[in-house]
Amino acid sequence: MWMHAACMRISWLFLPSLCFMLSLSIEAQSTEIASLTEAVRLRDSGHFAEEIALLQRLLQGEAKDLDMQGRGMAWDMLGLAYEDIEDGPSSLHAYKESIRILQALPGCEPLYAAALDNYGSLLLMTGDARSSKRLREQARDLYFRIGDHAGVAHVSGNLARIALSRRDARTMRKQLEIAFREAALARTYTDGDMAVLLADRASLLSMQGDDAGALLELNHAIALWTGVGGPDSFMLGAGYALRAQAYERLGDERNAIADMQRSLAVIAKTAGQNSTRYREMKSIYAGMLRRSGVQEQASLEQNARR
Repeated sequence: MWMHAACMRISWLFLPSLCFMLSLSIEAQSTEIASLTEAVRLRDSGHFAEEIALLQRLLQGEAKDLDMQGRGMAWDMLGLAYEDIEDGPSSLHAYKESIRILQALPGCEPLYAAALDNYGSLLLMTGDARSSKRLREQARDLYFRIGDHAGVAHVSGNLARIALSRRDARTMRKQLEIAFREAALARTYTDGDMAVLLADRASLLSMQGDDAGALLELNHAIALWTGVGGPDSFMLGAGYALRAQAYERLGDERNAIADMQRSLAVIAKTAGQNSTRYREMKSIYAGMLRRSGVQEQASLEQNARR
């Protein structure tokens, strides 16, 4: 969807909590855990159908050594994948299975908290911000109790995104302060994770009218995403679109349009031209072209989106 002029937001830019826990949760790397790692890679590159097929094979019994902890993780990852393709009922079922399994397992508090947080993302997507906030606060309380700085940082970033959806700059600033503080204390916070927080801070700066500051944060985020996943990194699609909006508000139409074209190219190569993400970027691009006075091209883009 096109964002209000004073606020940058891409609907699918959010940070799942399970993936960053994968390498920490299981010491022995079996073939099945390697498959979960591959599922994370597929998600990060935007190949959601392949990720779903892989996780379904694991959960349908082809994997003989996937223990209950591994099954809880796989269900959570499947919930995220279904959410990515906007299959709400399947995502809800998967999250509930994950929570049911992980809640009962001793020593799985981080994974249980991650499942609660990810379920919160589905609730936010369906418009239930209040329940999403409640679940995520429960997850963050659990992370605080076990001293998991990375977990607190992840969930605080997601709580900041809920505040963004409500255009609540004060709450968003507070949540991001917690997120950055905890990320600095964590040993397992990756450059990709930090890039999302930088994009969040850019959205806050934009909401406050500081698009020049937002541009600096987005340049940093894009550099980190490129370093992590290369020039075709899936998350760059969101990063370029956010930066394009900052450029537009600063009056730099040339760079704004160029960044939207980069965004479309990345999303087409990863999620595909039939994906909701691609259609969202096309809508943003068409609106940008209209505002720049390129009416004929905007009409072509709008027709192509249909």
